[in-house]
Amino acid sequence: EHYIELAEKFEQELKNDAITYKDIDDWNLLIDYYVHADKNKTRIDQCIEYGLKQHPDDQRLTLRIVGQLYEKREFKKALEILSEIQAKGEPLHPSYYSIKGLIYDELGKMDEAIELYKMAIDASDDSTGGLRLQSYMNLSLAYKKLKRYQEAIDLLKVCKSRRHHSDDLVNELCYNYELAGQKEECIPLLEDFLTKNPQYFKCWLTLGNCYSNIQMNEKAIEAYSKMLD
Repeated sequence: EHYIELAEKFEQELKNDAITYKDIDDWNLLIDYYVHADKNKTRIDQCIEYGLKQHPDDQRLTLRIVGQLYEKREFKKALEILSEIQAKGEPLHPSYYSIKGLIYDELGKMDEAIELYKMAIDASDDSTGGLRLQSYMNLSLAYKKLKRYQEAIDLLKVCKSRRHHSDDLVNELCYNYELAGQKEECIPLLEDFLTKNPQYFKCWLTLGNCYSNIQMNEKAIEAYSKMLD
């Protein structure tokens, strides 16, 4: 994989104290690698620092700084940087709306957070599909926090219809069905999804639990066994 090669090369460059030029996409791939591979915050900070040295004021890399501040719960400083980005008058990357929404969410400003999540969804396209899925999830969680379960259900069904497939999405939809008093929707949803996408083992666990809750023990055991296949 390209990002693994990038990471191996970057590690060698750090040892040699000789960082070579990389374009914006490669710096972002490197950051994603360290976020998902081992959550190495030191390496993430180094990638942002070196990336901005090569690409001063790049919006996407600057938004990575905001993301790091969000993780540290330094919301005031993060919002200040977001204001500076907006003041430049450049087109805003979808992650601008997403991270700002997360900050307002943490601050309890739910109306503002919801609008920002919606803007992140609208601003995303196929090239930022992962961000769009995450924004759907963030918005559904905001609705759930406000006990607006039907809105969360309707939103997640739209997300699923856009072929954003993940076990977290389907499980979240099931959870909202339960909270909304619509438990009977869960098993048909899971069975249909798993017939087409049997690789999502977390959904087999949820299906097994659903069967167990209504004393369909043989069906529950069958579903649990699928996790081991």
